[in-house]
Parts: sequence; C-alpha cells; structure tokens
Amino acid sequence: MSAHLTPAQIKSRLDHPIIDADGHWIEYGPVFTEQLRKIGGEAAVRGWSAVGGGTRGVLAMSVEERRRRRISQEAFWAHPAKNTRDFATAVFPRLLYERLDEIGLDFAIIYPTGGLRVPRVGDGEARRAACRAYNIVTAEYFRPFADRMTPAAIIPMHTPEEAIEEIEYAVKQLGYKVAMLGSLMDRPVEACGKVEGEAARFAVWHDVIGLDSEHDYDPVWAKCLELGIAPSFHSGHRRAGLRSSPSNFTYNHVGHFAAANHAACKAMLGEAQPRGS
Repeated sequence: MSAHLTPAQIKSRLDHPIIDADGHWIEYGPVFTEQLRKIGGEAAVRGWSAVGGGTRGVLAMSVEERRRRRISQEAFWAHPAKNTRDFATAVFPRLLYERLDEIGLDFAIIYPTGGLRVPRVGDGEARRAACRAYNIVTAEYFRPFADRMTPAAIIPMHTPEEAIEEIEYAVKQLGYKVAMLGSLMDRPVEACGKVEGEAARFAVWHDVIGLDSEHDYDPVWAKCLELGIAPSFHSGHRRAGLRSSPSNFTYNHVGHFAAANHAACKAMLGEAQPRGS
C-alpha cells in the first residue's frame, strides 16, 4: 500500500478549491504546425519553427562543438513518455479536462510549452504572425473546457504597440483572461555596429521591460487594467551569462526562471524610482 495520500484524500481535508496557477500543455508539433500555417501562413510557421529548430540543432552537436561555439546544452529528456497516458494528458486538452478530478484540481491556468519563447523571436513579422496564430488555435482548443481551464495568450513585447494590439485582439476577439507577456528581449548593442553571423548573439543586451528600456511600457499596463486582463511573465534565461554550460542542462536550468522574472520585477519597480537612485 502506498504511503502517499491520493488527491481525493488530500482534497477531503481542505475547505477551498485547488487552482493550478501554472499548468502547462505540450503542443503536438506536426499537427500544431499545420494549424498555425492555416491561420498565419508561412510567417507563423517560421516564427514557431525558430523556437524548436534551435533546440534540435544544439542536441545534434557534440559537446566539443558546443564548447567551441559557447552554446548551452539543451534537454534531451524534456518530454518523457514512459507513461503514455500521462504524456497524452499533457498533449490533449480534452483528456486533461477529463482527468482534473483524478489529478485533484478544480481549475487550471494553462501556459504554453513551446510557445514560451515565441514572444522573443527576433524576426518581427514571424513573431507577430506566430503569436496571433498561436492564440487563435489555442483559444479554439480550450474553449470547450472553459468552466475548468483557461489558457494564457502569448503577447509579443518588442514594442508597446505590438503588445497592445495583441492584448486587445486576444481579449476582445478570443476571450482570453490571462496574458503571458514576453520579457528579456535581445536588443543589439549600438556601439558594436552591424554584427553578423555567429558573433551576433554575443552583441546584445537584454531588455527587461522597465528600467533603462528604449520603450515606455506604461500604455501596456494601462491596457491590461482597462481590459481587466491579468498580465504575467514566464520568460527564462538559461542560455546566457552564468547559465551557458555546453555540457550540463541541469546546471543551466536550475533557477533560470526565477532569475529572469526577478530581473523583470526589479526593472518595473526600478522604473518607478527617481533617476539615479
């Protein structure tokens, strides 16, 4: 007999609902890519492929090659599938919905997995097309289950204008209640001039959306208040700085979400302080 309590036993001791505030679903690549193509064309597919393609390329390299080019080790075991039913639960919204009671959840806020990095894609046309198509497809997938699950819209933040446009569309046209905003976008370092090829990724700084940003994001926060949308961040930072081991993914991964979003929080608070303080 297991020494662990079942979800039902745990819930029987509680007097409040259980809400998963950071649930994730796994977008099934072949089908999802075709759905994005139908909605957003080749630009959307280009933005989506820019995320997964990079990981596959890194995994194909030897450690020696990653070390030579200073490229971080990626996860080769990110989607374990020994328990096929559990993996399918993460892929198919209906199956997740049917298993919520078994899992012990009353309500779940669903975040993307592959879609986490789409708002930071550098190609502007591809980024915006992929975000728009992603939000349309995901809203359709989860709409039948809205009484117990709600997905987060992915919002590009390279400029306040593109963020406001996508927030308005996601809320007014698609009915989203939660928005996942991009942060830590790569911006070129002006003093480096035009840098091409392999060196380009080293000649950037990370815009944390607030302190020292080139843009004023106050209109974005005002739009969230106006529409009653809950803004959130889910950016990572495991491919830069002290999280760029060419041989050990876990070293790169541990703490990277906390570091990235700590930076965003500091930047927003710092922007509210007097200059020079």
